[in-house]
This record gives sequence, C-alpha cells and structure tokens, in this order.
Amino acid sequence: MDPVEQPQSIQQPQSVQSPPLPVPPSPSTIPKILLIIFALLIVTALTAGAYIFGTKQNQSQPIQKQQTTMIPTPTLIELLKGLNIYTSNTFSFKYPPDWKLTQIDSSVKLEKITYPTSVDKQIQPYTNSITISITPLQQSMSLNDFFTKDYGNDKVLYDIEVKNIKKIKVSDIDALQFEIPGASGYYTMATLFIYNNVGYNITTIGLDNWGGSNIGETFQTLLSTFKFTNQNQANGTTDTSFWKIYTNTKYNISFKYPPTLYYKDAAGIAPGSYLAAVSFFANGTVAHISTGEGDQGNELVDLVIVNPMDGSNIVPETKEQFIQTTSVLKEKNITVSGLPARYDSNYHAYSIWYNDKMQVNLNPYGEGRNYTDQMVSSMQINPVQ
Repeated sequence: MDPVEQPQSIQQPQSVQSPPLPVPPSPSTIPKILLIIFALLIVTALTAGAYIFGTKQNQSQPIQKQQTTMIPTPTLIELLKGLNIYTSNTFSFKYPPDWKLTQIDSSVKLEKITYPTSVDKQIQPYTNSITISITPLQQSMSLNDFFTKDYGNDKVLYDIEVKNIKKIKVSDIDALQFEIPGASGYYTMATLFIYNNVGYNITTIGLDNWGGSNIGETFQTLLSTFKFTNQNQANGTTDTSFWKIYTNTKYNISFKYPPTLYYKDAAGIAPGSYLAAVSFFANGTVAHISTGEGDQGNELVDLVIVNPMDGSNIVPETKEQFIQTTSVLKEKNITVSGLPARYDSNYHAYSIWYNDKMQVNLNPYGEGRNYTDQMVSSMQINPVQ
C-alpha cells in the first residue's frame, strides 16, 4: 500500500525585523516646548519695556552730579599735622619733630643722627644736617652775583663744580637750586635767594633714606613751607599795620617795630655819652647789651640820641653842615619825617639830624637789617625847641 503521505506542516516564514522607526512626538510634548519659548519671549519683552521706560524716566529728571571726595596725599597730610614750626623775626618754616633745631648766631641748623638700622648702634652714626645761613649783603647784588660770591671759586679752590642748576620759587621769591657733587649716596643740595638785601643759603649734607634720615623729604618740606614773616606776597612789601609803637616823650620820637621784638633802656650801659639809648631784642631771648669792644651783645636794633662829637668835645652841626658831611661820606642823602638824614648802605644804618646839637641814629645788627627800613619809614620826629 502506498504509504500514506503525511500532511507536511507548513512553516511560517520568519519575519525579518526592521530597524525601529523614529517615534513621532506625542501630542502632549509639543505644547511644552512652545510654552517655554513663549515664556522666554514674554520675559524678554517685559525686560526691554522696563529698560525703555526707565530710560525715559531718567531723561525727564535732572541729572544729579556725583560728588567727588578729594583724598589728600600722604605728603599733604604730613604737612598739615605732626610738624614743628620754627618762627623768627624774619621767617618761618616747618620741619619733622624728630629733627633737632639749633640756632647759632645768624644761622639755623636742623640735625638728625641716623644709624644703618634702628637696632644696630655699634656702627658709627651719621649726622644729617640742613643749615640756613644768613648773610647781610654789603651792597645790592643780583641772585647770580650772590651765587658767584658763594660758589664761584669752588672750582678753583676745591675742584668742585655744582651741577643741575635750576630756578625755583621760595616764599614766592626767585631762587637758585643746585646739587653739590660729593661721595656716592650723599644728598647735598643748596638753595640761594635774596630778601631785603640779605642773602639766604640753605644747604643739606646727609645720606638720604639711610637709617630713616629722609633728608631729601625734609629739605623739600622746609622749602615748601618757608615764609617770610609778615611778607605781602602781592607787592613784596611788609605789612606793618599790626606792629607795636615805640614812643620817646622826652624827645618826641615815635616809630613802629615788629611785635616779635621787645626793647630795653640802654642808657648808661652802652658806651658813649648818649642822651638816650634803647636796644631791641628778639622775644624769648635774654637781653645782653654790648658794653664795648670785644663784648658783643645780642641786640638787633639800637636807637641812640647823641651829641655830634669831635673826640670828647661836642661840635654843633647845622642842617647844611650835616647835608655836606653826608656828601663827603658818600652816603645816601634822604629825608626822615621832614628832617635831613643819611643812609649807610654798608651797615644799613641811619643818622637823622635832630637839631644843631643832636642826632638820632638807628643801627641794626644781623636780622635787624631786615626791618630797619620799615621802622625808619614810620618814624615821626618833632624836635624839642
């Protein structure tokens, strides 16, 4: 028998898997993105609107200027506080309190002793100094002549030639400043100027910034604060409106003198047969009146009323004879309070004819020469008959 054909099972074809297709966004995702974008647009619009609105508001209101606060520099602060002030009858200046000030004759000196370090005292200390030298001039001279007088021979005598000469102002007065060559590291400077026929030479010798000397800074501080007492910067004259008045009722003589002076009767102390003698001294000093040769006093101005003498004899001198004597002496013939007078430029002294038997003399010394002109110009004399 034929074998019975078994029905063959039909195999289902295996399905080939295709790569997954991208899934389109669901309807719920699209509105979220749009909302975010829309929100950003709204915020941007609001920000821009606020800016425009604020700008218009600012334009409609007046602009307030911003106040600027000036902060002083350290140098200015030091000048305003913490400095000592030196004042004489003629000038004043400021200097640091750690510098020692001494006065010798007509010079003023600042000194500061320094060491390489603040703790090492074994090494030899160095004394830094700033000196103000005052020289009454025998005759009028220019600033260049004064420079030549003090430093013109240095090249010949010491083979030293100053350098870096420049013009500056000290108390609104023309001055020359220059360097004096020295050893390396030394701060050697000089400043020259003239006031009221008196020469001033301010010099430094020191090691700048060595052990904290700061001599350069101190020097500049002194120069920047240096002022002549009662100087009228506008016209170069001296304001005497607040000066004191000296009066001699016996001889009817009066004149102004600086408030920085006091006077003492010198009749009977000073040499000579003076009818009257008054000496003026600086405030704060002890009066010592010169009694003759070799005994130098510390008076700044002497007022003496004398008889015209020839040896020990009184020799009357008429007004005409007085004027003629002035010419013979080659002194300047002037008038004081309507009376004939003579001016001795060598000593900056004045002699005034009072009457045939009397003369009034005003003799200055040192700094006294700085204000004798003002004393004489204010003098009133009414001779006793």
